[in-house]
Amino acid sequence: MRIFIVFFIVAASSLVFTKTNADDLPDISKMSIEEIEKLPADIIPQLPASDVFAKIAEEKKLSSSFFDTALIINLSKLLFFEPSEEQKIQAVKAFQKSIGNKADGVLTMGQFEELGRRATRSTDTPVYPSTFGEDIRVYIETDFAIAEGTWIIEGQRIAYPINHSKITCRKYSGVCEVVQADVAVPNLDENSNSYSLHLSTENYEVISWSMDEVVSQSVGECRKTLMTMSKSSGEVFQVTSNVGKEGCEIGGLLALPQLETPQVAKMVGGFDTAQKFWQERKTEISKFYGPNIVE
Repeated sequence: MRIFIVFFIVAASSLVFTKTNADDLPDISKMSIEEIEKLPADIIPQLPASDVFAKIAEEKKLSSSFFDTALIINLSKLLFFEPSEEQKIQAVKAFQKSIGNKADGVLTMGQFEELGRRATRSTDTPVYPSTFGEDIRVYIETDFAIAEGTWIIEGQRIAYPINHSKITCRKYSGVCEVVQADVAVPNLDENSNSYSLHLSTENYEVISWSMDEVVSQSVGECRKTLMTMSKSSGEVFQVTSNVGKEGCEIGGLLALPQLETPQVAKMVGGFDTAQKFWQERKTEISKFYGPNIVE
């Protein structure tokens, strides 16, 4: 059942709904969970969470205290809760106030889901890419070249800030192979606590080779990228530009707009980049905590 599953995964909720007068809410005391799930989508988030979970406990033969247990755990993660029934109610009111809702002490389903999402984000574990400190590794010889580091995009936020890329170029094959690992971290508005690893490989055609510099390119349907590896400067960068004068579709499904200006990506040491990402994220998550937190 969807609502039963919500208790365990606590799906993220935007809390954007039209507030209904409590007297206008349906009486769910004689309704089944299946009937509750069929209620309008804007009504379910406003139902008293304790009443809904009481129905779940009744139908699933679960402990009647499992809602209170989940509530206490999530409030405690965000430092809203101190151990007494009266203080629990005050903690609920403080949480409701912190999200801009009426502080009446009666947690709705929507508010319970938002509490779970914030509690989940408060337990994020920072991960860092493989790194060589502040520098990247660039090595070029007669017929072999490698580079390793983390990509950033100048003037823009990259889709996966936690990434690590290894470039291997072989002169005899005329190809630079780029193997990239991207770590997908849940966004702040998600309730998932699962990180995922994406691996990809792309080949670049070598267009020039010297003992100091290797230049290669990749040309697709919509974009072309020129990649330069420099041994003397210890730099690796990519410049991506449009192939044509108009946006195009990839496989007839995804439309890519025109780049207003060429996009410049630079390879850097990954630790500082990741540290900045997690520090900024920590600052945003700190806004989720209760008023009793002591820095």
